[in-house]
This record gives sequence, C-alpha cells and structure tokens, in this order.
Amino acid sequence: MLQSLDVNTCSNYGTGLLRFTQFCDQTSVPESAHMPASTELLSLFSTHHTSQLSEKMLNNWLTGLHFWHIVNGASWNGNDMLHHIQRGFSKLVPTSSKRAKCPPVTLDALCTLHDWLNLTDTFDAAIWALAAIAFWSCCQLGELLVPSAHSFDSSKHAPHSILPLSISSLENGTQYSSFHIPCASLPSQAPLFTFHATSHWSLMTCTWFLQRCNQVWVSAGFPNMPGHAFCIGGATKLLLQGVPPDIVATQGCWKSQAFLDYWHQINSILP
Repeated sequence: MLQSLDVNTCSNYGTGLLRFTQFCDQTSVPESAHMPASTELLSLFSTHHTSQLSEKMLNNWLTGLHFWHIVNGASWNGNDMLHHIQRGFSKLVPTSSKRAKCPPVTLDALCTLHDWLNLTDTFDAAIWALAAIAFWSCCQLGELLVPSAHSFDSSKHAPHSILPLSISSLENGTQYSSFHIPCASLPSQAPLFTFHATSHWSLMTCTWFLQRCNQVWVSAGFPNMPGHAFCIGGATKLLLQGVPPDIVATQGCWKSQAFLDYWHQINSILP
C-alpha cells in the first residue's frame, strides 16, 4: 500500500503521524489508545492546533492518520464531530498561514509570451508548447514537467513517444486532442518537453519553465506568476467561453468544490 503513495505524499503523511504521536505523549494518552484513535482523541488533536496551522496542513495530517489506520486494519472514527471541528478550524486559521490568491495567466499574457519567445529556438519552442497545453488543458505543471533534470520516470511523466497527437472532432465541429498522463505502460524514452542544449538534448524542468515565462511577463508589465496560475487561468477562460463547469472540472481533475476557488471573474461567469 505504501507503494501507492508518491514520495512527497509519504513525507506529508509521516509528518501527521509524528505530530499525532507527539501530541499523545504530551497529553499522556496511553499507546494502546493511539489506534484506533477515538473520535474524541482526533477532535482534541485537531483543536490543539487551532489558530496555528493552515486548514490544508491539518487535512493532510488527518489524511495521513487515516491511511495509517487503513494500513494497520484499524477502524477510522472520523465522524460528524471531527467534521464540525474541521469546519470551525478553517474559520480560525491565522492570517500568516493563508496564501494570497495568485493571479491567473490570462489569454493576453499567453499571447504576449508567444510573441516574445523565439520559436526557432528549441528551448523557447518547448516553453510555448508547454504553456499552451498547461493553459488550455487546465494542467498542473507537475503533470507535464519533471522536478529536476535527472528525475524523469516514464511511469509518472509523459514521454516524447506519444507524439504526434491525433486530432478528433465532436459533432459540433470542435476539434480536440487528448493524451493520458501518466501511464505506466508507456516506454521509457525522452520526456515530452525537451530542447537541444549545445551537443545534447535536455529535458525541461519546472524551474526553467517558470523562470523563462516570468522573465517575459515581468518585462512586459505582468506580475510574477506561479505555476498554478496556468490551471486557474485556463479554467477561467473556458468558463468565460461558456464551457459547462462540469466539463471544466473534469478536465482539471477537480473532484470537490475546491474548484470554485479557482473561478476568477466569477460575476462574468454566472448568469
């Protein structure tokens, strides 16, 4: 079961388990009561960190505890009481733990990026291909890029062998392309987004991609934008074009109402 988790997920879950164990030790909870943890104990653990953590961090910790119970075949007592504790927790998150909403990549910013890039250069060509796909497909950059130059894994990252993409048409004439990311059955070849560097081919990393995009945007008067701005901007643009919200949510792989947090210009979207 542990193999089903990414390295970063394992780290986050491990932190939650460590904090829970430390809390139990501090409050003299006997080890026999750690698992299965009672509803009261889980609620006390959550309220103990009120006004100290972000809601996302607490949820990650509780999810890690839940997974720990599943691995050990123990029942999980996260019932209505814990649910209401979490709702109250979210209202008391300190300002220092809240991130300001990042601006979305707009169509104007995307067009500016295209105009300022040198598409005869393989590096800039890879930048543009990636930016267009991330925007219109509402992708997280982690779905398209590798974190470092030596971390390509064909079971997690799209290889170059998926090209060329096929073009299909809907009944209304709308054309689209689709490819699956990731797919363990794909061959371990070159990553999808590569560029020619001196005497060899190099893979595009998230750091290089964002540095080049923001170099253009800041020079053109746009704010410095994080990777998530592509997903936000793409979703907003599709909604403004009249694409049904459920289709946009599916395209962006949203499975909860967190999708609503990414709707910029919401007054223009809703009737």
